[in-house]
Amino acid sequence: MDKGDFNRFLSMYKVDNNTFLTDWKNNGKKVIGYYCSYLPEEIIHAAGMLPYRIKGVENVDFIKSDAILSRFNCTYVRSTLNLILNQKYEFLDGLLIANTCDHVRRIYDVLNYQKDFKTPLFFISLPHLFSNEGWNWVKDEIYLFRESLMKSYNLKISDDDTKNAVILYNENRKLMNEIGSLRANRRPPLTGTEFSKICLVNSSIRKDYANKELKKVLSYLKSRKELKDNEYRARLMVIGSSIDNPAFISILEHANSIVIADAICSQSRSFLEKMVWKPEGYEKSSDPIKELVGATYGRVLCPRMMNFHKERLKQIEELVRKHKVDGVVLQRIEFCDLHGIENSFLQHELKEQLDVPVLNIDREYFLGDIGRLRTRVEAFIEKIERRK
Repeated sequence: MDKGDFNRFLSMYKVDNNTFLTDWKNNGKKVIGYYCSYLPEEIIHAAGMLPYRIKGVENVDFIKSDAILSRFNCTYVRSTLNLILNQKYEFLDGLLIANTCDHVRRIYDVLNYQKDFKTPLFFISLPHLFSNEGWNWVKDEIYLFRESLMKSYNLKISDDDTKNAVILYNENRKLMNEIGSLRANRRPPLTGTEFSKICLVNSSIRKDYANKELKKVLSYLKSRKELKDNEYRARLMVIGSSIDNPAFISILEHANSIVIADAICSQSRSFLEKMVWKPEGYEKSSDPIKELVGATYGRVLCPRMMNFHKERLKQIEELVRKHKVDGVVLQRIEFCDLHGIENSFLQHELKEQLDVPVLNIDREYFLGDIGRLRTRVEAFIEKIERRK
């Protein structure tokens, strides 16, 4: 892979540039959209379909979504719903939604009541606590989803298909973590904006194809000399709401700073290899569904899980130290309840326990206030520089 190939790969985060998606649909194959990192992509892959993470980055207005949802719903949800209602996601053959948060949950309700919306809908109910009961709950939900997928499309998903998908996804997590670990270097070979695009592309293509390309990306980045002489003013970590618009990361990096770590569900949080929680008496199983419970419910650290804040804080502290973070940017999309509450805790905890500068900002999903954000970021970087 050379620079041109790398840039072409990054450009695939946009639907119009996603040549894999275009070829996939032209060959008559199916695509299932999904909203959350807790959802079992592996089942969709095992069914011979393409799991595609829903994004709202190409939305330009809220005309249709605001006729249904309140302005107090987050703009990510309103953006994605608006795209769906405007048939920008007409390439989807199904849509998988969960009770990730109350805002996302309402998308299922809205589409379920739309008489003109013919795309099959699937729903997975997730617990808000880590517990033995929650583990069994998620396991049953994944079984039910697999059954409904087979019934809806008249296909068979064998245990072997599921096992192979689990193996493939574990390899994908390993590759993404290897790429992410390069950001800890004193002079990282990639920017935070580039890493954001890699994550978005990875969630928009099949993992067998993704793994082949990621190996090339990893090899290219290890030999890349383009950024190695850069001296950055600040090494930043980003925490909070989902970011599927690389333009937001580029705003943070515009003043010669670099984003070298994150705790974002659409980025690094989706690639945790180590299980953060296990039920009592847990043992590795030959049942691929149980492995899937561990890969989703047991790994993804999200503030929706109400009894695990201390563990999330510990993970953030480890990243701050490993990546030598100069400052942390806490951000949330306006009206995002989960990250609004979590960020209010983290703002004090990170200052008191790690003595690291923290910038806490609210933002709109569609980045209509770029000037304000740039001003606050520049002031934050100056604050960091005064500490050095």
